Amino acid sequence: MAYECDIILLSYESPELLKKCVESVLEKTGVRSRLIIVDNASKDTGVREYLSGVHGNDRVEVEKLFSEENAGFAGGINKGLKLSSAPFVCLLNNDCVVTEGWLEELISVVKKSPGIGLVNPQSNTFGLKPSRNETIEDCAKKTSLLKGKYTELGHIIGFACLIKEK
Repeated sequence: MAYECDIILLSYESPELLKKCVESVLEKTGVRSRLIIVDNASKDTGVREYLSGVHGNDRVEVEKLFSEENAGFAGGINKGLKLSSAPFVCLLNNDCVVTEGWLEELISVVKKSPGIGLVNPQSNTFGLKPSRNETIEDCAKKTSLLKGKYTELGHIIGFACLIKEK
């Protein structure tokens, strides 16, 4: 099956963070994608227990890879990249919670601007500060007013980095 994007999620310990991240990806991703979860030899049995019950949906297929030893960030991500075959790949940290349309917008920016090869979204801790009583969803709705706009920077912050493969 062809995917528009492979999402590589490196997992290590922290089953509660992982659960929030995975659930948000499954619920909020509208692009036909494959979520490749690479567990980097978590010792917390809660991680494997949680992942054993994770299944995809009609938009997002889930593939799990369990490493026998911790290969570090780069090594774990590289294991996921070896499985990737989609025209876009997103490296996603396990402490991220994504919002409606997150991946669609990232892909849209790259498709409209052929000179862009890497893009990452706004975040509630990098570049965007929600007000005191504002939820992540409320904050995301405000940023949706900026749909299609982007700012070129000399760097990216890798918490959710979309890479154009081809």
